[in-house]
Amino acid sequence: DKAGLYRACVDAMYDEFQAGLAALAPDVGAGSLVEHVTDAVRRSYRFCLAHREAVRLATREAVDQGGMDPRRRASLLLPALGEAAPLLAALTGRDEEGLRLVLRSVTLLVVRYAITGPAELADVLGR
Repeated sequence: DKAGLYRACVDAMYDEFQAGLAALAPDVGAGSLVEHVTDAVRRSYRFCLAHREAVRLATREAVDQGGMDPRRRASLLLPALGEAAPLLAALTGRDEEGLRLVLRSVTLLVVRYAITGPAELADVLGR
């Protein structure tokens, strides 16, 4: 039925996200914190652009339900934050809890810009 087809599409989209997370893992070898953060944001943005329709679908689902599905949150979001926050805390000396909020906020901004149409983005940039 229609609901089952929608659910299958959402499931496939999250499988795609899960597979792509490994490619977004930071390489914290040489380089400054600013370089690492800049690189991570750029790679995340490019990933979202490459998967724009899936990102739009995920965003729509989160808006419609008032947040991520708890199963998806537990299997995708929380593990990603659980890996990134301690790494960033070690690099900055800041507390993990606050950094989890910063990471989530940056993620939401990246998603918003990735799903923004070219005309709106050009207007925002003053082009």
